[in-house]
Amino acid sequence: MIAAGGLLIRANCRRGRVDIRVRLERPDVARLFVGMTGAQVIAAVPLVYTLCGKAQQAVAAAALAAAAGCLPPEVDDRALWRERLHACLWRLCLDWPAALAYPLAKQEAARSAFARWHRQTEASPAAFAEATQSMMRELALDISVEPSPVHALFARAREVWRALQSNTPYPLRARGGYGIGAGRTQTARGALTHVLRLRAGRIDAYRVHTPTDRNFANAAPLAAQFAALRAANAESADDVGLRRMLECATLALDPCVPYRVEWRGRA
Repeated sequence: MIAAGGLLIRANCRRGRVDIRVRLERPDVARLFVGMTGAQVIAAVPLVYTLCGKAQQAVAAAALAAAAGCLPPEVDDRALWRERLHACLWRLCLDWPAALAYPLAKQEAARSAFARWHRQTEASPAAFAEATQSMMRELALDISVEPSPVHALFARAREVWRALQSNTPYPLRARGGYGIGAGRTQTARGALTHVLRLRAGRIDAYRVHTPTDRNFANAAPLAAQFAALRAANAESADDVGLRRMLECATLALDPCVPYRVEWRGRA
């Protein structure tokens, strides 16, 4: 992503009470689209938004079609589902093992498993299906059945895989007319929306609303996620355990920008 911005999380821990503050800095890169034609926007979107680039492009095309009073263009459903599956498995294999402080050997095994799966993404459908089923079996053996952010993410990954297997149309919605259009879909991180206005065939205004913008507009969603993890892991209430829970709570909300946690005080 170009000029992705950043997220700063400040936590002040005193006598077991943790006060959480967030500061999200997101440059308005959508302003780059102002003055472009629709075709130029569709070409530029995946270059500007490299995470979930296919979904971003599909939503932009849907919003443009709605603004023109047309039906959304056809999309490559399988490519969109694969992109979403890739994002889920990336988190499960590369980010969560480190966040949960798995032994280094187990972290390396998870990275290797993801690399093997990734090499099959451009293989034949049969080879890709076999690799994905193997990955799902490996993950199922490692993930607890108890409710947790990791368990929830794995459940979503399985849902995406079932949708891909059954050739389910990718969820894409649009509405508008008279030069104003909005497109919306689901990504691995949550709902993504593009809203735009056309004037004389060119973009006059453009806004992108991402899950990160909603989840970190203030500290409330992160504080709620942290509280839920703390309630489920009361025995890990020391300083190290609380900080790790905050890291996990942040990862559960899955920001699409680099983030940093500043921890102050002691439990």
